[in-house]
Amino acid sequence: MLSAIALAAALSTSTPAVADEASVAAAVKLIEASRGDALFENMNAPLDSMVAQTAQQFEGCDSAKATVDGFSKAMSELKLKDDQLKSLKTEMAKVYADVFTAEELKAMTEFYLSPVGQKMLDKTAEISQRTAVAMQEQTRSQQERYAQITGEYGPKLQEAYNACPKPQASAQ
Repeated sequence: MLSAIALAAALSTSTPAVADEASVAAAVKLIEASRGDALFENMNAPLDSMVAQTAQQFEGCDSAKATVDGFSKAMSELKLKDDQLKSLKTEMAKVYADVFTAEELKAMTEFYLSPVGQKMLDKTAEISQRTAVAMQEQTRSQQERYAQITGEYGPKLQEAYNACPKPQASAQ
């Protein structure tokens, strides 16, 4: 699936898309074939979750109901509307169409629609999770050493800083 990082990077570029309509249409098909639509469909999920968790914390507290309702309403105004989500998808498609040729977009789409492409999409979450665990295990000793070094040198660095001459304030 196309990642949120790729979306953010693509949308943050200041270069205007110059892709033709056929390439944009091919890019939209790629986004759909790679289940990129899930990215757009789930963009509001963190807000929904936060509002639900907040409301749950105040469950049974009638005196907070008006405040929690106000919070919920204010947060719902932040949610992206369907037309905004469609616009984001179109902008992402323009970026893909600007970076890849129509033929490349079609080839990628065919891959994602193939059995192997579908399996890759099905296994992406598992691969990401297992890779994250492996990375944590590999970097654990480095993190421990980092904590040891910063614990040892933190006070020494502070002492050295305090011993440095301070710049004189200019009299203006």
